[in-house]
Amino acid sequence: MIGQGKVMGVVRKTMVAALCVAALAACGGDSTEVGTVAEAAAAPAPAPVPLGAVDGIAGRTEWAGPLSAAAVDMTLAVRDTRGWDILWQLVGSAQPGPLPEDTMAVAVFSGPRPTGGYNVSIRNIVSVDNVVEVRFLETTPPADSQVNQVVTAPWALQLLPLRAEPVRFVPLEP
Repeated sequence: MIGQGKVMGVVRKTMVAALCVAALAACGGDSTEVGTVAEAAAAPAPAPVPLGAVDGIAGRTEWAGPLSAAAVDMTLAVRDTRGWDILWQLVGSAQPGPLPEDTMAVAVFSGPRPTGGYNVSIRNIVSVDNVVEVRFLETTPPADSQVNQVVTAPWALQLLPLRAEPVRFVPLEP
């Protein structure tokens, strides 16, 4: 039986995540559901162009983990300090430092999963036809594997050079 305290904790986290998404939308952050992909045009697709590197924070440009405070599947692109602060609230831990100048961040949150063994990773980020395309992979544990019986919520975040173009998140097939 789940105690009232645990239920209230889940409700509180869900409300915080919803407020964070609303605040991001208000400050100009991009937000789309995981798995939404624009239909490909009939014409041949232009070749993807890799984006340049950034210095990062203390030499790091990528972060990921098995548990976030995000209560739903979501993808986010943030381009300002307020969005950066909200993004780390969704991660559920202290940010490693301020968002570097001329830098933006993209993140993928898988939301709650029933066991351990789930993972999400950003594979590459390219510019395609004036759109920043973030290609990510979510993996699930094999059906016959032994996994921890604990709820997880995997996430991945990456810094990239600040871009004005829209951001499209593209899930890759495992």
